[in-house]
Amino acid sequence: MKKSIITLALIALPMFGLAQSKVSVEATGGILNIGKDIGENYELGFNYHISEVTTFKLSGLASNLDNRANDFGYQVLKFSLHAERRLAGSDDIEMGLLFGVSYLTVQDKLPLDKNDFTGLDLGLNINFFPKKKFSFGTKLVSTYAYEAPGGILQANGFVNYRF
Repeated sequence: MKKSIITLALIALPMFGLAQSKVSVEATGGILNIGKDIGENYELGFNYHISEVTTFKLSGLASNLDNRANDFGYQVLKFSLHAERRLAGSDDIEMGLLFGVSYLTVQDKLPLDKNDFTGLDLGLNINFFPKKKFSFGTKLVSTYAYEAPGGILQANGFVNYRF
């Protein structure tokens, strides 16, 4: 057992070193709307660049929303798996399309039948200096979830660090 772990580590570590430029992390902040409720959000993500035009993203988002009609706040957590496809771009700017699935959980303060639901995400991503170690940009993601108490829209600015 110990030999197989060492062998696996000796095979995997050089491969990870060769593929390091394909991995990046992303930190975002912005606004999340669910129906008429609005609040700030923070998101951390891990990206794997399959090719020059395709990226897989795994991220987690935390948000505090204000329900102005009933004068209280509540928390939302969103976990997403996205595929991003670059539509157009150059060395300085690129525009991409996001598509994926997400799992949302809402704090129990809202009178909902279910506080956990899944959704389909569709969005647009604009990235400045995408080929550099540090890049930044903006993204707009709309989530469709049948059980949600309204439309879900996320507008964020992000900073990306590519290893």
